[in-house]
Amino acid sequence: MADVRVKLQPFEYVTNPRTIEAGVSEIIEKSPILQPYLGKGQGTLGVIFPYTPVFALSANAQYNTYQTTHSNYNVLSYAFSNVSPITLTAQFTCGTVYDSQYSLAVIHFFRTITKSRFGIDDKFSGAPPPLLKFSAYGDLVIKNAPVVVSNFTMTFSDDVDYVDVKIPNTTFHSRLPVIFTISVELMPQYLPNKQFKEFDITEFAKGNLINDKGFI
Repeated sequence: MADVRVKLQPFEYVTNPRTIEAGVSEIIEKSPILQPYLGKGQGTLGVIFPYTPVFALSANAQYNTYQTTHSNYNVLSYAFSNVSPITLTAQFTCGTVYDSQYSLAVIHFFRTITKSRFGIDDKFSGAPPPLLKFSAYGDLVIKNAPVVVSNFTMTFSDDVDYVDVKIPNTTFHSRLPVIFTISVELMPQYLPNKQFKEFDITEFAKGNLINDKGFI
């Protein structure tokens, strides 16, 4: 049966079982906040949304318009097609100790992967935020699509209870609402060479490029 869960994973966890040094998986594996919940072993290999998010996907065909003198209608000239940023709005809860720790790890994950590599001691300094794999709702909706996170927003309400959250084997102490919302904007990122070599509209119509190649 197809995996229909909505999930956002480091590229390496999906395509290669070993940790790649320059990838975000290496950062996860070295973080005591992220590794137990989002890493290898007992983790989820990235973010798996625990509740069905509000999901919005828009595909566009862009046309330029031309108006001839004394005419009644525009003439359209096709320019390009694209997929608009994908938006996810999801709830997280802190009903158990593990749920609270997982929710905190997810927040820390999104704050981490929206930043570039930087600093004199980072040998990969200058590398942009990582490319991730996004899957949702099975084989013919989105499967392992390459995306980058362009926006992350968390909303904490003032009308719910808050709980203390501690990450084992650390000294960090935080508080989270028992229910809160995370919004994420994802931008598809296909390399030009991949598009040129792999895209075919007939194969896309058959579903093969969605299931096998990650095209949206």
